[in-house]
Amino acid sequence: MKIRDISNLVLVALVLFSLTMACSSTKTVKERPYKGQAGHTFINEEGAVAFGLVVQVNQSAVVVTDPQSGMAGPFKNVQGNGTTRLTMSNPAQAIAVGGEGFRLIFRSYPSGLQIRSWWWLDQKGKRLGKKKSG
Repeated sequence: MKIRDISNLVLVALVLFSLTMACSSTKTVKERPYKGQAGHTFINEEGAVAFGLVVQVNQSAVVVTDPQSGMAGPFKNVQGNGTTRLTMSNPAQAIAVGGEGFRLIFRSYPSGLQIRSWWWLDQKGKRLGKKKSG
């Protein structure tokens, strides 16, 4: 075997060793805790069937979902998690008939989370009635 062949083998061995070490090292990521939380009971008093809900908050937030179903309350679809405007819907099924309601919880990384306004949506995604505060 020539010296050149041996040096190439050593080089290949070093590269493989480096790749193995890089792949086997694991990085621990510290999970950031939520500090803000706001819950609200939403009751449909519009006199019409609702299929969705829009909630505006004062800072970026997520709605808490059921770990088994992935649903937020009765809603299958959640848009806007991580923003200040969250839209939840289930257009195939009525969510809240007049007088019915449910509770949702929202969380944020900074403290001081507040619900600014909210309103119901009809089956086509249009607002039902007026915006409500808090």
